[in-house]
Amino acid sequence: MGECADMLLDGTLDCITGEYIGEPSGYPRTLTSPRQIGKKQRPQYSEARNDIHSLGGCYGLRGAELCHVVGVFLQMKGVKPLPKMNTQYRIVRGQYRTEFIQYLKSLKRNGAPGQ
Repeated sequence: MGECADMLLDGTLDCITGEYIGEPSGYPRTLTSPRQIGKKQRPQYSEARNDIHSLGGCYGLRGAELCHVVGVFLQMKGVKPLPKMNTQYRIVRGQYRTEFIQYLKSLKRNGAPGQ
């Protein structure tokens, strides 16, 4: 291998930009990415998902139960079933947030899931 390739692999040079970043670390690394190459990254959740899960948690709904409630709510609003939950979360948060909160309150009053 060439000298530059060796320096990229040992961590002397940034593996994305090729800039000098310091003494070798023994593995490829970068300063432009928040994670190190080869290490597992925690999933980044959208703001919409976090918001809906926070609302659901206030009413005792979590995980699959909350996903089901979101799906049922959207069907009541005339939205066809969507394969990706994140898309459903964005729709609920963006268009129906207030109505969804009212729906969660009615579920709690009626003793539905989460009780």
